Amino acid sequence: MINGLSIILITMIFSLIVFFSACSQKQSLSEFDSTPFKDSPNKLTLCFDLRNDMSPKTGLILKVDSQEAVKINMLALPFNSTNVSQRNEIFSTWGSYGSTTLVGFYTSPNIKGTYELAITPNWGPSPNEWNDDIHDLSSSTSIFFLRYGLIRHFIYKYPEKDSNRKQWLQNIAEVKNTDIDGIAVTLPLDGTGREIKRTGKTTIPTPTIIGDTKIFPADSKLINEEMIYIKYELPPNKNQQLFVEQSIKFVVSIIPLFVQLAILLLRKPNQKRIGRILIWIFAGFQIIIICALIYLAYSNWQEPTFKALADLLTAIITGIFSGLIIWKEKNDSTVSNP
Repeated sequence: MINGLSIILITMIFSLIVFFSACSQKQSLSEFDSTPFKDSPNKLTLCFDLRNDMSPKTGLILKVDSQEAVKINMLALPFNSTNVSQRNEIFSTWGSYGSTTLVGFYTSPNIKGTYELAITPNWGPSPNEWNDDIHDLSSSTSIFFLRYGLIRHFIYKYPEKDSNRKQWLQNIAEVKNTDIDGIAVTLPLDGTGREIKRTGKTTIPTPTIIGDTKIFPADSKLINEEMIYIKYELPPNKNQQLFVEQSIKFVVSIIPLFVQLAILLLRKPNQKRIGRILIWIFAGFQIIIICALIYLAYSNWQEPTFKALADLLTAIITGIFSGLIIWKEKNDSTVSNP
């Protein structure tokens, strides 16, 4: 009897692993889209596009209209990067050194226009416990995109306000000769602002709104704040909703199985008759659930294939397990009543 029940339990656990693994899907990446930031009034804007939650994008918008002689501009960003796109028109260059990204570009009276550079930054690590306090964040970088459930925290720490980056500021001052003059952030349209603890605000500081984009000063002296902080919540996406829906169906469908299994394991010798009756009653419930799942699979066949296949797979798996339990119960009855 123990071997038979062990096989049932192991098979059920394996099926759970397969079911939940099938729900995970990889997201594709997309290029930096400068469209939401083109109306920024600043000449040199650091942009953060958070519309694609799985793959936030970063870039620079350069509005070049110089009347000076040929000049080499060197810009220092307070975070590490793994890649920066290049524009031949302005002979852009870049390098990443520790916690710094250096971007160089040429300007002259003959070079005019708006140019974008896509950046792939290394976001700062997420703390294990987060209480909306920037002092709990790492000092090795200035940008953070924290995910906790459906809550998102975008944080840009002004390096001049970070006591741990004084030496960095001194070193960079000898290298750079230009600065960003604006920071722009665009959020998912379905995001809902959530209050940052102890502030009563969803965004710090108060931004200038242009279209769907929030514009912030790049110089903390203009706002007397340590950081830019935006907190918002996302609704469940279609995959998450589908995962929850299928998980509920799966849990509901296996409840009668566990009840039958518990009865089979825990009933006493003098309770076999009542145990048999209860097992068959819950088997009847299981049959109803299986029929409902098969109907849903048939009805959803024109929708995403995963949904219909998940319903059908759940019906088949639970049907097999229910059959195994009934077979085990009948086999035990035959042994005890030769």
